[in-house]
Amino acid sequence: MSCSHCGHFSLDTEKIHVPGVLVVIRVPIRRCRLAEHMVGLIATTESGREVARKLTISTTTLKQVGGAPLADNPEDQATDSPIRVAFGPDLEAIHAAECTPQRCKESCTPCYKLLLQQFGFEDQAESETGSGCFDLTAETSEAASA
Repeated sequence: MSCSHCGHFSLDTEKIHVPGVLVVIRVPIRRCRLAEHMVGLIATTESGREVARKLTISTTTLKQVGGAPLADNPEDQATDSPIRVAFGPDLEAIHAAECTPQRCKESCTPCYKLLLQQFGFEDQAESETGSGCFDLTAETSEAASA
C-alpha cells in the first residue's frame, strides 16, 4: 500500500546526549515546514509571540524569531535550534499517517492563511496556494513508473 505524505512533512532524527551514559539516544522528530514558517512569521509580532510560545514544543528551542526572544527566561534559549512546532497549522498532530496532501489542502492551508491574516500577514496568506501540500518525491516516482 502506497502512502503519500504532505510535502511539508519531514521526519528528522535528533541525538540526545545523556550525562553519565555512554550511549547516544536517537529520537525521531516529526516536522511541518508550513507550521514552522507560520510560527516564525507570527512570532515577529508582539501579540503573535504568545501564540507562538503555545504552538512550539518547547520555548527552549527558540532563541529568537524576528529579533524578539520567545523564551521567557534568556538562559532557556538555545542558540542554533530550529523552530519545533507541536501541531500543524490546523492544530492537529504532526504524524506521518495524518499528514496527507488532502489534509494539507483542505485543513492546514486554510488554517495557515487564517492565522496569518489574523496577525496582519495578508500578503503571505494570499501567496500560499497549497502547492507545497503534494509530496514531490511521490509524484516524481509515479510519473517515472508511468
